[in-house]
Amino acid sequence: MSGPLGWTLAAVAVVVVLAVAVAVVFVVRGDGSGSASSSGSRVVDEDVVLVVVSEDDGDPVLHQLSTDPDSFGEDLGPVPGPSSGSQLLPSLSRDGEVLGYLGAPPGSGFDRKVGTPMSVTADGDPVTLFATPPEGLHCHARPAWSPDGKQVAMLCFDDLDGDGEDDNDHPGVYLFPLDDDGRVGSVPAGLWAKSTESKIGGISFTTDGEVAAGYAEGSAPGIYVGKLGIRPAQVTSGEDEDPVASPTDSLIAFVRDGDLYVAATDDAAPLPCPKPRVASTDETTGTRLCDLTGTTTDLDAPAASPTWSWDGKTIAYRVEDPATDTSTVWLIKLASGIAVPLTTEPQVLGGLGWGPR
Repeated sequence: MSGPLGWTLAAVAVVVVLAVAVAVVFVVRGDGSGSASSSGSRVVDEDVVLVVVSEDDGDPVLHQLSTDPDSFGEDLGPVPGPSSGSQLLPSLSRDGEVLGYLGAPPGSGFDRKVGTPMSVTADGDPVTLFATPPEGLHCHARPAWSPDGKQVAMLCFDDLDGDGEDDNDHPGVYLFPLDDDGRVGSVPAGLWAKSTESKIGGISFTTDGEVAAGYAEGSAPGIYVGKLGIRPAQVTSGEDEDPVASPTDSLIAFVRDGDLYVAATDDAAPLPCPKPRVASTDETTGTRLCDLTGTTTDLDAPAASPTWSWDGKTIAYRVEDPATDTSTVWLIKLASGIAVPLTTEPQVLGGLGWGPR
């Protein structure tokens, strides 16, 4: 199936071979067994925001920032479990027992294309998320975990010659089944959507198991939501970045023109937009929107990388300092629209993590 964006959707069967690949995503599991945990062990507490900071050797490392009122904003140190070296793009599973991230050897710095999807649990050693790299694909982005815990969505580029390099700038969103060990199965379940003229931003799962992704630079940019084998529905129509679905409600947070927005994906669902926040509708799709940060006077720097709290009531996001390429972290409560700084010194780099994606 194709459309104005050059979409292609298909169920695909891909023969998987052991191939040389420089991109790795790791997983960290809660019980240390390398299999799905029944102990309820979480990798990090629910009141911890995961941030990326630069260590003395220049490698980015995941740290824990406390949102607990008694230790608000305190850096609790590196996340235990991930392998040494570069750590980027944290992503927690729906039960909080698995942390996915992009890992790379020491000295790799912030080059995402040499990162490997990894996962880790509270008591386990990190393992590669892909038990066997998929033939013809190069996946080096943040994973998203389905609500039922059976699938992972990944942003993957074509790598038809198997050299570990992207063949082009137009990736697709693939769904991969998780095996009994909690790792990605040997073949994709299917290709959710791909555009030959657009670049895809963040991906995440909605509460009802649909995939949400942001498309930019094509003839019909915006955020799209849908299921495997069904043409995605367009939710917004702007050059919208960093979309992430709420883990509890029919809402998607995203960034437009440097402002943090939320969009309601269900016409019947309430849209939190307390004054002086500005409510509007998308001019093309009619989706109800709320600009959460555009009315503030103390946040002149652009917002980036929103991530939801576990209860879906608060959003953490970065406020970028263009002069230093670093950021502070802010929290905003949807009920009140009040934003407060979690950090005051600009030092955070890269995508944030908090609740599940």
